[in-house]
Amino acid sequence: MSLIVAFLTLVIFRRDLHTISYFAGLLLNEALNWLLKHTIRENRPQREISVLFTEYGMPSSHAQFMYFFATYLVFFLFIRVYRNYKWVEDLWKYILILGGYTCATLVAYSSQVIWGGVVGLVLGCVWFAVVQIILTPFFPYIAA
Repeated sequence: MSLIVAFLTLVIFRRDLHTISYFAGLLLNEALNWLLKHTIRENRPQREISVLFTEYGMPSSHAQFMYFFATYLVFFLFIRVYRNYKWVEDLWKYILILGGYTCATLVAYSSQVIWGGVVGLVLGCVWFAVVQIILTPFFPYIAA
């Protein structure tokens, strides 16, 4: 939830088209997750009897969200953000990427979560390619 608030804040105050595209990809990722859950219809893992879940569990929306976020972040940092000549100057990028994938991996504890991670990773790659190759050339026209 904190990532959503951070994105909304960035979108409102910066109005940067790449940030808006990143956020749109996250929303598309969530829509795809809902569609996959209602197509696959696999129940969540068994928990305490007092805790009832009404929604399906496969693929995990948390894992899919986090892996999409981390994967898109990798591409954004290494393709869109200026690259220095020395790797030491880019050390902050490696630390940020490691932190992103560490957070994404910490939620992976079942097959549903692993498949959510796989879907998020693949969609993160595809969406970045769409933004970079198809949408970015139109950004100057949209901004004007």
